[in-house]
Amino acid sequence: MDEQFEKQLSEKVQNSYEVKTSAEDILCDYHAKQKAKKPFNYKVPFFASLGTLACAAVALAIVLPLSFGKTTLTPDASSLGSLTDINVSPLKSKEGTLAYEVSSVYPLLKRLGLQKIPAKSPFLEFQDKKEGVEERFESFVESYEKVQSPVRDGFLGTSADLTANEGSFVGKNGTYDYQVVIPEVGTLLYSLDKSLGNWSKFSGEVSDNEKTYSLEGRTITTNGRENLTLKLYDSEDNDYVNVEQDKNKSIFFFSYSVFEDGLLSYTFSMSLLQLNSTTPSIVLTYYLADDAKGGTLQIVWKNRNVYQIYGEGFAKILLTYQSNQRIYSYLSYVITEE
Repeated sequence: MDEQFEKQLSEKVQNSYEVKTSAEDILCDYHAKQKAKKPFNYKVPFFASLGTLACAAVALAIVLPLSFGKTTLTPDASSLGSLTDINVSPLKSKEGTLAYEVSSVYPLLKRLGLQKIPAKSPFLEFQDKKEGVEERFESFVESYEKVQSPVRDGFLGTSADLTANEGSFVGKNGTYDYQVVIPEVGTLLYSLDKSLGNWSKFSGEVSDNEKTYSLEGRTITTNGRENLTLKLYDSEDNDYVNVEQDKNKSIFFFSYSVFEDGLLSYTFSMSLLQLNSTTPSIVLTYYLADDAKGGTLQIVWKNRNVYQIYGEGFAKILLTYQSNQRIYSYLSYVITEE
């Protein structure tokens, strides 16, 4: 990464907002205990319904990955600026938050089942190899594909809560009290353990056309703020994904941990903020267990289907959603994913 850009980005981010991820907490303890193994939209834009936001700037500390190799690329620093929190949560109810969390973790778990993650899947192995720009770009896209769906969900989400129908609904693993149909995911069935108080604990299942996944979760209250945390898992393959909400870190903050065959594969957190008090932007921090490496990305909203990605030694990567394709563009290089 250009030294002047790295310094400029670090100063801007560190002086504007604080994102602390629980990923580091998870990993320090986890990594010491066992050897880590190897390491897609119901949506209406959140910001279309938020109106004018009176955003208060808060102090930010993001640790930029100093280990990434330097390049001679010239960054587009003019697209970056101060980060501020949003003051209205796009998620209006616990039912809406539950549907959002299921929608965001489902593609992560589905992906593990469809194709096992390669034993060496780096976010930029190029710091250890003298590869060309094209190879580094391909490596980046391969890794970003792991997190692109939750990032897009974070930008788009839903401006209206999905309806939870109450009744008696028979699923593969039992009978449940509530049903939510989530477009592009499947059917969510769940029940609340009311003996402990509504939402203190819940369980259910998520079914698509091919498979049924189990669900369990609860509400955690910290500093007076309620946060939903859940686990979606495939008991057959011992794959599962955890997601934790933390409103004390920012109004829209979620951290994810992805486990394959019971071992941690990768973890990341994302916070939906505003760039220069007007433009939706997501700050994403990640950690790859196999490589014991992590870093930070900043993804900036251009419009509903176009985003700019900054970080990892690249000036700007353009990501365009078109039909069922994701088109990544950098300089003269283009990669299309489906």
